[in-house]
Amino acid sequence: MKLSRLIATTALLVTGLFLATGLLACDGCSSPDEEELKPWSFASDDAAYQVEFPSHWSPEPVENINPHADIAAHREDTYFFMVITQELPTFPNPDILELKRRALEMLDESVDNLVIESQGPLDLDEVSGLTVFARGEVDGDEISYITSYVIRDGIGYQIVAFTNRDHSSTLFEETDTILSSWSFTDDTAAGPEAAIELEDTGDGPTTGPLPEMDDTAGSQ
Repeated sequence: MKLSRLIATTALLVTGLFLATGLLACDGCSSPDEEELKPWSFASDDAAYQVEFPSHWSPEPVENINPHADIAAHREDTYFFMVITQELPTFPNPDILELKRRALEMLDESVDNLVIESQGPLDLDEVSGLTVFARGEVDGDEISYITSYVIRDGIGYQIVAFTNRDHSSTLFEETDTILSSWSFTDDTAAGPEAAIELEDTGDGPTTGPLPEMDDTAGSQ
């Protein structure tokens, strides 16, 4: 199963819903001088942000994963990361909880036996958001997801990372590293959506770039 095809359906459905309302492959190689290679950066032309990737990540043509993605990348065709930015409708104006709810509804329709393992607040360059850890099954394979949501200046950011379940701990570490480099590139104020009280974030911790993930969390 190609994981890139899995997330394409999920994220495309989420993007389409909002519109209606208003891999260079490494092939598993690892250079001996990998630690000496420099990370690479992506600065968006469509939204005011930039993000840095470690050297062992490679850019992926977005059409291979999702044509609506702003940036897509992979590590050794095992770990995948993508960002979808979308201008949100002004009426009704969805908040961060609505953005998360719609995205998870689409994910639930796209995979079998979806389980939300944990969720908690996210601080992305001083803008408050949400991160959800989930797992599901596709064609008998168990997949781990990290999905993060931020709204800033009328733009919704859906940040998705995924891999096979047995690589979930490394996925968490890699996603944490990537998101720690995120910065917004203009002086626009975060807006009132950044101050929303995260009323339904479960038992996740409240500090750090990402809430902690427990790979042994039980099924719900």
